[in-house]
Amino acid sequence: MTEEKEIRELLQTPANCGVSADHPHAKDPEHWCVGPVVKHRDSDLLTNVNYTKLVEALEDRKDLEGQWEIHRFNHWAVGWVDHLSFRVLDEDGKPSAAFHFVKKWNDDLENYPCADDDLLSEMEYDVAIEAIEREGSRWIKDDAKEGWASEVYGWLSDHDPGEVENRDGSGAYPSTSSVREALRSLGWHAEEDAEEA
Repeated sequence: MTEEKEIRELLQTPANCGVSADHPHAKDPEHWCVGPVVKHRDSDLLTNVNYTKLVEALEDRKDLEGQWEIHRFNHWAVGWVDHLSFRVLDEDGKPSAAFHFVKKWNDDLENYPCADDDLLSEMEYDVAIEAIEREGSRWIKDDAKEGWASEVYGWLSDHDPGEVENRDGSGAYPSTSSVREALRSLGWHAEEDAEEA
């Protein structure tokens, strides 16, 4: 797509999008766009990572202050969507610094889809720990050491790695049976005190 066509498409108001009167695109549709959707209620971890890093990168660019905003819109299918609204053209009608930044950001993600592998791994780990705590809380002995969920994660990584893999983009959700097996192996399963109803 040519830059001219991309700019023309950006400056169009998206169909079925109710833009409030105080939105920059409503005030200045010749220079500002509603912008692409960068996150929504049901976004996967990769989208959340890219959103987080995008906002950080924009905030680090002091020369872009006042040229971008995040706007949330209600959406019938996913509850809400966040758009990156930004100034597409400068006062002379030339592509703005914000436009060039967003274009390069998107081009980079086309070449490699994750803005920060370490942050993605951290988010995947956090989701797995939450799931382990949820699955194991009714089976854990009272005297289990603090951080037991991390130990269970380690045990699963070594003995049943499929249980801690990110399978659907939303993180790992180890099964109750795998968490109970890990707790038994680690000596933290309250076998007699927590029988299934």
